Amino acid sequence: IGYLFYGMTKLQSSGNIHYDNCIGKYGEVYLTIPPNKQGKGKVTLKVQERLIEVNALTYDEKPIKSGDNIKVIDILPDHTVIVERF
Repeated sequence: IGYLFYGMTKLQSSGNIHYDNCIGKYGEVYLTIPPNKQGKGKVTLKVQERLIEVNALTYDEKPIKSGDNIKVIDILPDHTVIVERF
């Protein structure tokens, strides 16, 4: 019985999202992202088999509009992603 309970504890997972896994992922803009890091928008990404919504900034000269495809190129300490148009 002890081995059974020991084996069951190995099946647990934390369920936390590791935001470093966002880098290199592709997603879609949910709320328009203003140009030149002037403000934040929102994007949806599939990370660790989950669809998440995160704040996003861009270095592009033009805004990235809702529905456009993006690629995550970096992440800030506050879990805001830096994206570029894809």
